[in-house]
Amino acid sequence: MTKLTRSDVFKMITGRTALAVAVVASAGLTQGCAKTQKTGATAASSSVNNGDNSSSTAGNSAGSRALQSTSYGSSVVLAASARTAGAFTSLRWKNQEFLLQSHHGQGMQSSVSFDDFGACLNPNEAGSMDDGTGSQSSSRLVSMTASSREITSLTQMAYWTKPGQDYPAGCGTQNVFRGQNATDLSSTILSKRVTLGYAGISNAIEYNVTFRVPEDHSSARFDALSGSMRPEFTNAYAYDPRAKVMSALSGASGIQALPQIFATADQGYALGIYSPDMPATPGTDSGYARWTIDGAFKWSTLFNRGNTVAGESKFRVYVVFGTVANVQAGLSSVYASVNGTSTDTGTASSTATVTSTVTNTSTITNTSTVTNTSTVTNTATVTNTTTVTNTQTSTNTATSSGTVETAMIPIYRYFSSVNRDHFWTASQAEGRGAATYSSDGITFRLLANAGSGNRAIYRCVTDTTHFLSDRRDCEGYRTEGLLGYALVNPAVGALPLYRFYNPNSRSHLVTTDTNEAMSNGYEYEFMLGYVK
Repeated sequence: MTKLTRSDVFKMITGRTALAVAVVASAGLTQGCAKTQKTGATAASSSVNNGDNSSSTAGNSAGSRALQSTSYGSSVVLAASARTAGAFTSLRWKNQEFLLQSHHGQGMQSSVSFDDFGACLNPNEAGSMDDGTGSQSSSRLVSMTASSREITSLTQMAYWTKPGQDYPAGCGTQNVFRGQNATDLSSTILSKRVTLGYAGISNAIEYNVTFRVPEDHSSARFDALSGSMRPEFTNAYAYDPRAKVMSALSGASGIQALPQIFATADQGYALGIYSPDMPATPGTDSGYARWTIDGAFKWSTLFNRGNTVAGESKFRVYVVFGTVANVQAGLSSVYASVNGTSTDTGTASSTATVTSTVTNTSTITNTSTVTNTSTVTNTATVTNTTTVTNTQTSTNTATSSGTVETAMIPIYRYFSSVNRDHFWTASQAEGRGAATYSSDGITFRLLANAGSGNRAIYRCVTDTTHFLSDRRDCEGYRTEGLLGYALVNPAVGALPLYRFYNPNSRSHLVTTDTNEAMSNGYEYEFMLGYVK
C-alpha cells in the first residue's frame, strides 16, 4: 500500500486533493438536572465517574471506560480513554485488536474543520497534534460514563494546531500555513452515546454524535467518525447492505457512497462502517473515505455542511466487526433495522410497498399540517405575532429605529457570590433590588411574543437558586413567570442558548458562551433554543 504522511491525510480530509473528502438522538446528558437537586444528586458524572458497576463493564480504571459482551461465541471489549478525552482506543474481538492507537490522531474519534482552513482550524476530539504519544489530551473531557451497554462522553475539543503554529504542508483550500485559531481549546462541544449490541445485533456498535458549534461558519466539514486500523487489515471492500453485494476496492485511497469493509487477508477479521445519513452520491467533501498512513488504513465518514449556522449537528454511524461474513450480515441487519426495509435482493415489490407507506405517512403529515390550520382560529391574537414580524423587519433595515425593544426583550443577568446563584430578569429595577446580587449586564435577548417556531422560556427557582426552563411546570419547582420566547430553529444572527449545571454549588448557568460555563466548572445539560 502507498504510504501517506499525516499532512497528506489532512489535505485529503479538508479538500486540498480530489479525495477531500445523522439525525437522531443526541448524546447529551439528561435534562433532569434541576430535578436532581432535591436529592442532592449531581446533574452529570465527573470525567471519570462510572455510571454502572454492572458485570458487563470491563477495565474501568480511573482513566478509561470499557464495555464487554459476547459476539459469535467470543468475547468483545470496546474501550474509551481519558487520555484521549473520551475517544475510543481499543476494539478487541477473539483477542484480535482492530484499532491502531499510539498517538492522539489515531483510535476511533470525531473532528471538524471550519471555513476551508482544514487542519489549521480543526477541533479534534482526542486532542492536538502536539499531544503526540503523551499521556494527556489538550481536549477537555467534561464527563464520561459507562453502563451495561453504553458509553457516553462530553468533550470540549482542542484545536489540532496551536495558535499560530506552523503547518508547512498547508491547510485547506485557503492554503494557509499556520494555525488560524486564537486559543488551544475550541468552543465546540462534542457529545456522544455509543451502544454495543445495537438492536440485538451482537457485533454492531451504534455511534450517536452531536457537535455543538456556538458560532456561524462559512463552511464546516464534519468527520463524524474516523478510525485507524491495525496494519494486518490489508484489504478494503465496498458493500451494498441492501443488495448484499461486496466488491473489492482498488487502490490504497479513495472515496465512495457505499459503506466500507476492511479485512485481514484471510477474511477472518473485518470491520465495516455504515451511516444512514451519507449522501447517495459521493463528492469531494462527503462520503466514505479511506487512505493509508504508515502502512495502515485509516477511514472516515465525512459530511460537508457548507455554510453552517451556530447550533447542533448530529450524525449516526454504525461500526460492525467480526469475520467478513459476520460483517456483511451485520451491516445488512443494521440497514434493515434503521430503514425499516427488507434487505432481500428479490423483494422489489416489498421495497415499493415501503415507499407507498412512506407516501401515506407524508399524507398524514400533511393532514397534521392541515390540523394546524385550526390555529388560524387565533388570528385575532396573531396580530401580535404580525407586529413582531414587522418589527424584526424594521430591525434589519434600521437597528437604530428603537423598534427592537418592542420585538425583543433584553434579559439581564445578576449573580450573588454569597449563594452562588444566577438569576435572569427583564427588569433592571428588579435586579437592582436584589440584595447581594451584582449585574452581569444584558446576556441575551428573547422574543416578546409567541409565534410558530418559538419556545417559551420560564424563570424557575429551587429553595436557594434560580434556573431557566422550557417547561411550564419548571421541572417540579416553583415558577416565577414567563421571561420570553426563544427560537426553536437556527436563524441568521441567532446564537444557541445553553443550560449548564455546577454540581459543587448546585447552581445553574444559562449562556450563549460555552467557554464561560465550562471554564468555571459547569457541566452541559441541554440547549434551550436560539436567541439574539
